[in-house]
Amino acid sequence: SSQMWKNHLIAYFHGSPPSPAKIFSDLNPIWGKKGRISVKKHSSRICLIYVPCEETRKWALEVGFWHSGNCSFTLVPWTPSAKMSPMKLVHAPVWVLFKNIPPELWSLVGFSTIASGVGIPVHSEFPKLTPYTNG
Repeated sequence: SSQMWKNHLIAYFHGSPPSPAKIFSDLNPIWGKKGRISVKKHSSRICLIYVPCEETRKWALEVGFWHSGNCSFTLVPWTPSAKMSPMKLVHAPVWVLFKNIPPELWSLVGFSTIASGVGIPVHSEFPKLTPYTNG
């Protein structure tokens, strides 16, 4: 049985997942560039997804948090001892675009202060900030 599920990923959906056909149509264009994926429904909130390309599997796992349809899911590698019951969502990455930042907050500390309103800042598109200029 362990060979049968080799190269599969477990998708723990946080809500009502779309159909396996919808999951396939959303993910195969991204994950199936180097071999067609397949999606198997395991339970109401868990799917097993076969990803033939090791490089793509590793990348998908590195990202870890995905969406299909209108439902997010957490991705983990399949193992014989994997827990096949729903996973509680504790945290999720969000991308935020800030506009019209006042000059007094134009610093890494200022951005961090603003971003802390939505969570813990992890990454900025800019490794350093250029000084604020008005015009």
